[in-house]
Amino acid sequence: MVDPIITFLCKVAYKFPKGYPDMNDPKDKKMLFEMITGITNEQQLSLFSDDVMDQLKVDLKIDDSDFDTAAELKKILRSADDRIKKKYKLDNPEMFEKIANQIMNARLTPDLLNLLKNKGYSSKIIDRYADEISSIFNSIEDKDRDKFINYITGTNQVKFAQNKDGNLFDDIEQTKINFKDNKVIDDLIRYTTQDEKKLGVGMGELALALLFDNVSAAQGKGDIAINGEEFEIKGYNAKLERDPAAFKATKEDLAKLGITRIDTKKEKGRGFDTTMMVDDKKFRLNSLPEVLSSLYQKSNNKKQFVDDFKVMLTNGPKLPMDAINDRVDKIDWSDPDSIDKNVGLINFIRYANKEGFSHFLVHDMGGASTGNGNYVYVKGSPEEMADELFNSDAYFQRIGINLLTPRIRLK
Repeated sequence: MVDPIITFLCKVAYKFPKGYPDMNDPKDKKMLFEMITGITNEQQLSLFSDDVMDQLKVDLKIDDSDFDTAAELKKILRSADDRIKKKYKLDNPEMFEKIANQIMNARLTPDLLNLLKNKGYSSKIIDRYADEISSIFNSIEDKDRDKFINYITGTNQVKFAQNKDGNLFDDIEQTKINFKDNKVIDDLIRYTTQDEKKLGVGMGELALALLFDNVSAAQGKGDIAINGEEFEIKGYNAKLERDPAAFKATKEDLAKLGITRIDTKKEKGRGFDTTMMVDDKKFRLNSLPEVLSSLYQKSNNKKQFVDDFKVMLTNGPKLPMDAINDRVDKIDWSDPDSIDKNVGLINFIRYANKEGFSHFLVHDMGGASTGNGNYVYVKGSPEEMADELFNSDAYFQRIGINLLTPRIRLK
């Protein structure tokens, strides 16, 4: 039998910013504690397993054909004998409501399984996805549950509009499945999990695939697919595959640009403390765009400066020269933000070429940002998508000599 605590954690993982409760994060610990208050022992957690719910129906000598609404089910539960009420804690009003909701909500599972299968998700994962997603609907009213079932089983699903910017909540309103409890849609959009390869499934991915006719499971490396083409989705402060701090500018390459890099071994622990100097002045590491802008203005050989800058991006962070040439030639050297954003876009082009997607969406949810569901959507070749991102509200983590493959964000 599956550990009920693990089952519980899987069902609530989507509520946490990282897609799982991080026990090193005080906010996550507090949030998890609040969730399990009143459901703190294994017996109570076990009570909500599918096996136990099925056994309850056996004990009551009923099946799903004996009730159509929550009111009808509750009438049956209230008429149960004392032995059954004690076994399943039906005299506890809170437990009574939770059990009734879970039994009613089980009606979603077959339709979710069928939808996930039709959308192209692996048979290895659809049972867990259906279980986790259905838990979002545990407290929903019957008519809203039926509305959702009718939408996902019907033939009138709307298409994702592919606008250059928009809001996920506004887009989902076009489905006409608005619920009395708006938290259901909020939780569905913010739902995160892991796929069968233990890779993260980020906010918005499954919601788009479930609710929009032209969105489905990925056919290759992408998060999902739109009109059969790979579609990558990133939340606020997401990595573009690489660990941003793992790719650094070398001391030699920086020296050619007029920057001195000093790495001093830490007195305690491993690693080094890095200092960035120009002449005798010390600068913050993430002020690299401002430093580069100033040095370019002072340079007597600006072509050589740009060439040396390109070499720095090739050697340290191992960025591809075709992407470097495409974006560096578009830099406004008088504007540090232009330097920063174009370096971020060089890494984006590398990432898009490696993953092979031609559709990309970045939204403002995730990480330290609760977000409002706003997004920027682009499509085309990696270079075309980079051009569109440059002229959008998307931006990147500030680059530094120890951080040249930055995270992407949205204003």
